[in-house]
Amino acid sequence: MASAFRELGIEPDFREIAANEPAGTVINITSVGQEVEVPATITVYVSGGAPEMPQPKVQSVAITYANNEKNDVTMTTDEQAVFRARINPVGTGENIIWTSSDPDVFEVAVINAEATQAQVTAIGTGNAVLTVSVDGVRAECTIRVRQPST
Repeated sequence: MASAFRELGIEPDFREIAANEPAGTVINITSVGQEVEVPATITVYVSGGAPEMPQPKVQSVAITYANNEKNDVTMTTDEQAVFRARINPVGTGENIIWTSSDPDVFEVAVINAEATQAQVTAIGTGNAVLTVSVDGVRAECTIRVRQPST
């Protein structure tokens, strides 16, 4: 394109700008539709591509159980419960990881593909910590597991 302008006696000054059009697309040319005396310089604005939208960072993570934020839960052996990760801001967080500090006390099974829900099953007795980590931000809940009362 530059050589076509130069053949007409016009020196193009290319400037890249952020635009939603694909990179390399001409967005605007100064003096378009006007007569110019040659030699002349015109500015050609070319798309550098759509600007990248920054992903919002995770500010906080909480563990919810029965729709309440919890940091301490008591379960009985063989009991199952669904825990959820509440992430702020909503819709952020790609790497949601659930872990148990003691797999002999309970086991954690992720329920959904986004890993915002996990099923916890009490398989032993004692205390352990359920941790959910989202993009480096963590929340913990102590789970106390006891034998069912007889």
